[in-house]
Amino acid sequence: MDINVLQSLIAGIISFVFTLLLWLIQYLYEKKARLVYYLGGASDFSNVLVQEGQPLVNVYSHTLVVKNIGKAVAEQVEIYQGLKPIAFSIFPDIRHAIEQPTGEDVKHIIKIDYLEPDGELTLSYLYNYPHQPANFVSKIRCKDGSGTPISVFPVRALPPYINLLIKVVFYFGLLTILFLVAKNIILPLINIQ
Repeated sequence: MDINVLQSLIAGIISFVFTLLLWLIQYLYEKKARLVYYLGGASDFSNVLVQEGQPLVNVYSHTLVVKNIGKAVAEQVEIYQGLKPIAFSIFPDIRHAIEQPTGEDVKHIIKIDYLEPDGELTLSYLYNYPHQPANFVSKIRCKDGSGTPISVFPVRALPPYINLLIKVVFYFGLLTILFLVAKNIILPLINIQ
């Protein structure tokens, strides 16, 4: 293989890796709102006495948690629901509007003006018919894009200083690997006469 072709190939690979690395840094640190949501829990209450002298009823509930994990304020947050609840509450109490669209897929839209970075809302729903809570929310979106459903598993949080130490060790290791690759693989190939 010709040395010039090899050098061009290596330069292209280095350029690709560097571009990918810069894209990853931009993705992690750009000022944009990113909404994620998950179901916090569901429950059903059978044969509940709502009022003396009235028949017993079944009541179902679940919670939905919406969080802005981005670095910017999420504006014009909309929560589209395929089913209309009897009642719902939002914690923390935040100004919101309710829209009743005429479309077939969406029965109820909750509109919230904004959600701060690292802000979190918990919506609790109450309804009188059984169904899968996952079918309740059609989509969640804001001005910057659609929300992403995530699966959660409660784990114990690490202290902030441990998280910082993990990041420092990770970036130090990444820089060490890049240095070793450049020193032992790329520079000898470029310096071939």
